[in-house]
Amino acid sequence: MTKIVPYKRQPLFDETILVLIKRKKKRRLLARLLTSISLAHFKIKVIDRNPNRSDVDYDSVLQNIYEYKDKFPSIFTRMYRLSPVSFDKVLQSIKFSLQPDGPGGKNIVPPIIKFCLGLRLLAGGSYLDLAFGYKVLPNCIPTYAMEAITAMAESEDPFLDNIKSPIHCTSHELEILESGFAKFSNNILRGTVAAGDGIVFRMIMPTYEEVDGDVISYYTRKGYYAFGLQAFCDSKCKFLSISSVLCSSSGDNTAYIVTQLAKDIKAGKLDKKYHVVMDEAYVCRDQEMTPYKGRRLSVEQDTFNYYLSLNRQVIERAFGILVQRWGILWRPLRLNMMNRGTVIRAVCRLHNICIDDFGSAGNCSTLRRQTVEKFLDENDHQGGDRNTPQYIDSSSGGRGRRSDLERSNHRESWTEIIRDRNMSRPVYSKSYKKVIRP
Repeated sequence: MTKIVPYKRQPLFDETILVLIKRKKKRRLLARLLTSISLAHFKIKVIDRNPNRSDVDYDSVLQNIYEYKDKFPSIFTRMYRLSPVSFDKVLQSIKFSLQPDGPGGKNIVPPIIKFCLGLRLLAGGSYLDLAFGYKVLPNCIPTYAMEAITAMAESEDPFLDNIKSPIHCTSHELEILESGFAKFSNNILRGTVAAGDGIVFRMIMPTYEEVDGDVISYYTRKGYYAFGLQAFCDSKCKFLSISSVLCSSSGDNTAYIVTQLAKDIKAGKLDKKYHVVMDEAYVCRDQEMTPYKGRRLSVEQDTFNYYLSLNRQVIERAFGILVQRWGILWRPLRLNMMNRGTVIRAVCRLHNICIDDFGSAGNCSTLRRQTVEKFLDENDHQGGDRNTPQYIDSSSGGRGRRSDLERSNHRESWTEIIRDRNMSRPVYSKSYKKVIRP
């Protein structure tokens, strides 16, 4: 866009024309045009619309990134949540997606800086701090960061596209999934390949335009707006399936039955000898196993609920690790509605990479390891700065259900094994009650 305005209201022979042009080529053409015209009484001053970008030194920023990656890998991991090796692999997968479409100049933001902006934003960084540290204008931070986050969420590279449903696993992969859960019962109770549950992430109120006027559907019974997610994971807390089809006000069972995994299980695409485990908010079916409800349970039913909870609690730990690691989930999501699902998918993919790097048992301590001297007790968030995720309440979706009429061959099989082996809830369990069997 070219704009010519008077600089000072003086006589015509001493008037200055201020030419504001965004592109250098157009600026030169206009300068030649004005020069060719008989404008001897004009002073022509040609400036760039965005002069702050002309002297950006990205080489120093890149040097700092590489220096931390090579000399301080622990601090580098704490900053970007990925190990240096995984950092390079992810960058290699999305690097071409972060290149400019047309010919670029010397001030084009390098892909690695866009990638760092995306990771730091997901880790909970402020856009003002990112603008200062990476020498990018504050109003450009969301654009560059979302460009990297979208590339990570949509990449088809196997390293990033790592959320694989049990339906699409080979028989050998299903055996590995099943053996991981079987260890919780000393290989006695078998058949579980995934554990599932729902979670909501607090967010700001969406606009009417973003949700076609249906704002109330995103308001939960807990008293805030939220983004809902249905997820399943394996015994190592790696996500196998994620879905955000329905609004967060929907009950767990209602949100689950519209997921692709539920449709595939209903269509018989999962081997009959395997099943998934969930909590009592879901309907118990043959391959979708839930605990017995009620207080007056037999010894076998109570013991079944205990061992089922050992399998099901994996998804709770997965949610805890996910929220602990990615600081963008510590506060309400302040993003465009179209970008919120992209952010959740990106952090779930990166979560699986971190599980492969650091494991799932007590390894969130890597976020606090080797902090700067004199700040050894520093944490990545303060007590009042984090919103603990609230799980979707499913009471509205479960009204009128006759859970006592729900049957599952897998649940009956587990109960018979418990009865035959005379198993009971361990003594160290808080819910243990000494029961004399007849």
